[in-house]
Amino acid sequence: MKLGKVKNKTFKYQPRFLKENVTEITDDITSEKNDFILKWNENRKQNRKVKGALSLPIYIALLLLVLIGLYIANLYIK
Repeated sequence: MKLGKVKNKTFKYQPRFLKENVTEITDDITSEKNDFILKWNENRKQNRKVKGALSLPIYIALLLLVLIGLYIANLYIK
């Protein structure tokens, strides 16, 4: 049993890659990632659909309301 102050364990860690290799690898990955992002943005801009102000269900509902209104107006005119 030890009664004195317990020292923290130390480890001799050696990185798997040298710092130079790590920076080269990360540079390659970031450049590939940036190329992918640029291509994706260009493709997205080309394939972008322009939506109208109102959607199809709203147009159908408006058409039904107009037809019902015309039917009611036709009943009062006779």
